[in-house]
Amino acid sequence: MEVLKQLLAARKALDEAKAAESEAQKNWRAAQERALEYFADNGLERARLDGMTIYHTSRAWVKVDLDQEGVKEVLDRNGLGYLVKETVNTNSLSSWYSEQRELGTELSPELLEVLTISETPEVRVRKAS
Repeated sequence: MEVLKQLLAARKALDEAKAAESEAQKNWRAAQERALEYFADNGLERARLDGMTIYHTSRAWVKVDLDQEGVKEVLDRNGLGYLVKETVNTNSLSSWYSEQRELGTELSPELLEVLTISETPEVRVRKAS
C-alpha cells in the first residue's frame, strides 16, 4: 500500500508542476507581448538588463497543402522537391495496432516484417467516481 501512496504523491507533484509550468508559460507569453509593445513604442531592437540582452525576433512557419494538385511539381520546378518526404504517422499506426490487438486481429506476416512493435507497461491514475 505504501508503494501506491508514493505513486499518488508523485502524481500529485507532477500535476502541480504541470500547473505551475502552464501558469509560467501564460505569464511568459503576456510578458513577451508587453515587451514587444515596449520595443515598438521606444524604437528599440534590443536592450541590456541585469547582464542579459533582451531582443525581439520572429520565426516564420510555412505550410503547404500537399493534397493540392500540382504542388509537388511546383516545388520540384523551384528546387524544393527534396523537402517532400513520404512518411508514416506513427501515432496513427500505433492507434490502429492497439485497435487490432483489442479486436484480436492477427497481423499479416508481411506487416510483421516491416513493423517494430514494442509495448511499455505503465500505471495510470484517475479520479475515482
